[in-house]
Amino acid sequence: MKLIAFILFTIISINVRGQVYIFNQNLTDISINIFYIGVDNRISILWLADYKIAISGGGGTIQKTGKDQYVVRVTTPTDNCEIIITNGTKNIFRQSYFVRTIGDPVATLSGIRDTIVSKNRILLNPFLTVVIPNCYYNHNRRVLSFSATFINDRDSVPTITNGNLLSQDQLKLVKEANTGSKIYFDNIRAIGPDERARKLFPFWIKIQ
Repeated sequence: MKLIAFILFTIISINVRGQVYIFNQNLTDISINIFYIGVDNRISILWLADYKIAISGGGGTIQKTGKDQYVVRVTTPTDNCEIIITNGTKNIFRQSYFVRTIGDPVATLSGIRDTIVSKNRILLNPFLTVVIPNCYYNHNRRVLSFSATFINDRDSVPTITNGNLLSQDQLKLVKEANTGSKIYFDNIRAIGPDERARKLFPFWIKIQ
């Protein structure tokens, strides 16, 4: 009888697990199981039963904000954070998460910085983007303005532009640049969802 009960519980648990889907809406890749410290991790939990949802590890809390919608907040880095769904005293579903901090955002020239690149690559993708290295958090920051100084053997040409795209004058200087010339990007201002502007670290590109 005990064996039959165990088999039935195992089948039910597997069936419930197949009916539970958790998505972190704040990630660039929702298949990654990770929560970030210092932000609201907005998750969707899709399931078919009215069970209890809890979180364990990482100093985590979970709050329901709407139908199938929850906010997870965490405070401590760990590899052992779990979303746990229970029915009474029985654990029906468990899913493990990493808890990580969010690093500093940096500006790039279409994904590259502090490296050597061809003029064609710059001309094909002449815009500055903001990334957070080794981070899946969808930060939604964008570049507001920047300066670019074009440096060659003889002189340097400072330029300033608004927005994240290289201006026509800057593109002309890229086309005229010789192999070994450098472009130094500085005074980079970016804005995020909180509408607060911040200055990002400068970087350089060397013409191949």
